[in-house]
Amino acid sequence: MYARVAVASNALDLGTMQPPIATALHGALIESLLSHGRLVFSSQQEALEFIRAVKQTEGIPPTARARWTALLGQLHQAGRVNFADPPMEATLSTVDAIDLLRAGWGGQADIAVVAAAASASLGVPEDTGILSAPGCNPDVAVAAAAPTAPALARIQELQDHPVAAHGSDREVFWETVLEPMATGAIAATILDGYLFTRLSDIANGRLQAPNASEHVTWLLEHLDSVMAGGATVRLIGNANHVTTGDDAQVVAQTIQERWGPLRVGRLAKVEVLLGRPAHGRRFPHDRHIRFSTGSAIKVPAGFDRLREERIYDTSGMWWTYLWQQSALDDLRTDERAAEMLARHPEALALSR
Repeated sequence: MYARVAVASNALDLGTMQPPIATALHGALIESLLSHGRLVFSSQQEALEFIRAVKQTEGIPPTARARWTALLGQLHQAGRVNFADPPMEATLSTVDAIDLLRAGWGGQADIAVVAAAASASLGVPEDTGILSAPGCNPDVAVAAAAPTAPALARIQELQDHPVAAHGSDREVFWETVLEPMATGAIAATILDGYLFTRLSDIANGRLQAPNASEHVTWLLEHLDSVMAGGATVRLIGNANHVTTGDDAQVVAQTIQERWGPLRVGRLAKVEVLLGRPAHGRRFPHDRHIRFSTGSAIKVPAGFDRLREERIYDTSGMWWTYLWQQSALDDLRTDERAAEMLARHPEALALSR
């Protein structure tokens, strides 16, 4: 659940604003980028220009400067610093006409954050600090107003009402929730005790393939199309919820037969792990998918709600978006606990 955000290097200077107010406004934009943003630059040169602005712009309070520096490191590590393709010669800070801005950035960014001094020539209303129109990308905003720009507001609305309604198309859930997080990720982990139950039923003839629908290969097909080249996906399920005698090898073979990955794809490795609770050690109850881009989705009812083209559960499918480091650390702890219960992980052979 990310918006692509381009920030002009001269947009960081909030002028003569009182330091506490400037710090708060910088903080709001930084928080929005950390939770829901991908930074987009026209070129490597513009990225260097932005880094210099963070270090040297006099109008940035010290606390905000430190937070911007930390943010750049976090987004870079998460793979959420991106560049226009193909690179553009003009940087956002030099664009002085709305037609030129939208022609250059319309397909690259969802929000363009511009300097207050440039807002009048770009047609940004002084009272709101945001210029937005249906069908016209990107939203254009000054730094103080950017966190409330429509592109970010839509994501916040989705986070505040996190349900895929009964009968809704699972492709919509993919496009609006999972795809933005998966794009460019080098790793993803899916933890769900019942993740392989339906596949096991198919492998043992209780469901008739290929007519039986399921969710694991559907997820893999979609992840294979948008994750970073050479990416890894780890699938972790509970051995107590598959047919007795089925192991990771059986599950992996069933996935391979049903998925039949294309020779051209993004994934280099898919790991299958079956954790078997024993000696008082339990398999984690919560179900989630976590991405290396720095966010995750918890699905309390489980990912099998995505097994059919439309959400079959009359209650819909509720989910929770997580991005705070402490919450992600808790998910990693669950993953490690499940991994310790898995004896013989299996990796799918992807011939690419």
